[in-house]
Amino acid sequence: MKLVKLSLAAIVAAGALTSVASAASLEEAIKNVDVTGYARYRFDSKDSGTNTANKHRFTSDVNFKSALDDNFFGVLGFRYDSIDNSGERFDARTMVGVDDRGEDSFGQTFNIRQFYLGYTAGNTTITAGRQVLGTFFTDDMVGTGIKLLNSDISGLTLAAVAFDNLQDDGDIGTGGLLLGSNNAEYVYDRNLYGVAAIGSYDPVSFQLWYAALDSVAQLYAADVTVGANLGDVDLSLQAQVAGSSMWADNAATGTPSAVGPTVALDDAIFWAAELGAKAFGFDGS
Repeated sequence: MKLVKLSLAAIVAAGALTSVASAASLEEAIKNVDVTGYARYRFDSKDSGTNTANKHRFTSDVNFKSALDDNFFGVLGFRYDSIDNSGERFDARTMVGVDDRGEDSFGQTFNIRQFYLGYTAGNTTITAGRQVLGTFFTDDMVGTGIKLLNSDISGLTLAAVAFDNLQDDGDIGTGGLLLGSNNAEYVYDRNLYGVAAIGSYDPVSFQLWYAALDSVAQLYAADVTVGANLGDVDLSLQAQVAGSSMWADNAATGTPSAVGPTVALDDAIFWAAELGAKAFGFDGS
């Protein structure tokens, strides 16, 4: 079960750069940089029945956020992701250059994953550029576009997103399907638009999402969590429903240059529930 914890972009970016080009010296900018991210090493072993493939995987996402003045900020994010075959002295993929496609469709082994500008006014923040979509449906997928967040209402955050140039994310099982009358576009070539309401009013927290993948499907989701405290015992109940309503009835397989068979597309719905308990130093779900 997946649990989940806005052309216009050019106008916003141009106005911002004009305003902040000389707002801070390099020394001041460096002092105001926040660094977030992670670094991970993982050893993967896969047994196909006839042989075993062992691999070392090195992955890191690092984001640098700098305040440009009182209202503007910029974020630059880097990703490094390589796989080295264990037990071999060659085919190490810790390189950047020709024929280096990297992992997880981010580009090269070392690449710029995020590059965007943000503006905050009161309880409203708008970010424009290449960034993590952050929707219920996309997890860590990146795209180019605009995100708007507003928290004027206590306990409630309202969000709106509009993205194109979506990442060819392997988590989208239908990403390889071809659309259009000439079968020249993939699912992730279409634009994604969405709105959300995310709130927390003790003891209830919730997320309500709606998104539209242009000419492909409408997506919706609701996530509600209720908590209760009974003495030394904390209980929680989380329920989710997510679904899709397809605009496209079918899609082709293969590639634009070698179109394969057509497959039918249909609506889908997903239900999930999780009961959790914490007591006396133990927790379970």
